[in-house]
Amino acid sequence: MLPAYSPELNPIEKFWDLIQDHTANNLWPSIERLDQVVAAHLEDWWADKRRVNKLAGNGWARASANAS
Repeated sequence: MLPAYSPELNPIEKFWDLIQDHTANNLWPSIERLDQVVAAHLEDWWADKRRVNKLAGNGWARASANAS
């Protein structure tokens, strides 16, 4: 079980940080263009599921699973 407020322990937060590196602090001409940029960065992740598992498998979740 995760502590009450622990975004750093949530695997999706690591993933979202990577997407924000390419999308934050930009003025997008439309939401459709932002959608295209995000989709382009997601394609690499969709193609390699092991890469996603590696990102999500690191840290607290793995350490707690190994401790039991």
